[in-house]
Amino acid sequence: MSGDTLSEILSAVRLKGAVFFDVEASAPWVAEAPPSRLIAPVLMAHAEHVMEYHVITKGSCWAQVVGHDLPPVELQAGDVIAFPQGDPHILSSKPGMRGDTFGKPEFEYRDGLPIRGQVAGRPVALLYGLELSFSPFSTCPSYAAVADLPLEQRLSRLRDPAMRAKLLAEEPTYRNPQMLAFMRSVGNMYVLGDPPNYTPPGDQRLDARAARLGVTPLELAYDLLVSGDGRTILFHPGANYTDASDANMASMLRHDHTVMALGDGGAHYGMICDASYTTHALTYWTRDRPGERWSLPWAVQQLTDVPARMIGLGDRGRLAPGYKADLNVIDLDNLRVAAPHPEHNLPGGGRRLEQKAEGYRATVVGGEITYRDGEFTGALPGRLVRGARSV
Repeated sequence: MSGDTLSEILSAVRLKGAVFFDVEASAPWVAEAPPSRLIAPVLMAHAEHVMEYHVITKGSCWAQVVGHDLPPVELQAGDVIAFPQGDPHILSSKPGMRGDTFGKPEFEYRDGLPIRGQVAGRPVALLYGLELSFSPFSTCPSYAAVADLPLEQRLSRLRDPAMRAKLLAEEPTYRNPQMLAFMRSVGNMYVLGDPPNYTPPGDQRLDARAARLGVTPLELAYDLLVSGDGRTILFHPGANYTDASDANMASMLRHDHTVMALGDGGAHYGMICDASYTTHALTYWTRDRPGERWSLPWAVQQLTDVPARMIGLGDRGRLAPGYKADLNVIDLDNLRVAAPHPEHNLPGGGRRLEQKAEGYRATVVGGEITYRDGEFTGALPGRLVRGARSV
């Protein structure tokens, strides 16, 4: 694309700002850009749309759009390529290359440094709802009048057409512009459902559903939140689920130098509930995933032996003489997680998200049964672990 063509594109849009990156690379190299809708909330918090373009100032490279049956294009110094629709794309020193997330850990591992990448076992996401810490409308000025009402009274007020129109028209305010932009990018959200679906198809994303209904994603999000009993949860994946695909997540999890981790079980009590990622790993990757599935022994090892070895707990993670007798007895056919729900059982009545699981027949810690069929037995054999352990 010529510079004149770029000028024509830029003259047809209303620019609110720009962010520039100067990159130098030597072959072999590859840079893979996600859809602009995923990076817009971070780079340009208040922008309605982010357009990416690249100017080749020296040398040459190849460019290709991801997800379309289009051939790569060779670019020379002086060329400009623009992606006005924000498509994911690749720039590389030769055609056909893809990004290698773990090139650096492999390099450091070869040099004798035992570095592992941590990869979440399901999409990294925030949760929004009327009973949760935030919803896409909770930072609108008029929402303050109903924020502290009991849910049934709040629903009654929110279902009023005048209140609906006011909240849909208002500009929200919040001290963190990146967080505000993220929680308002409702087109990228899904309904979590019960049982929860952490890998929903792309046609269930709110922007796709809204387009079929002839409404805006914001209107659809509002109507979903106030529907039924008002307990709808909106699921907003921010990583590990680019273009509604688990392919990149799968390749990272299967890498020799990664460990399944990063489950957030409580630091963000009313927005994130990742403590069930272990149950999800056993059900999704070995039983429920469409297409290729992984063996149950491999998944169990990733949740037990691999992390134990990584952090120096050499006395657990395996069933063998001399090891600590920690284990779960699982009915795999009936193993499942329910949707998270809020509980106010923290000090001072504080809120947290709780998520139940079914299918655990018994949990054994140090040889004592602590839970049987999901019910606490009263046994508390666990102790604080300090430092590395060995058999």
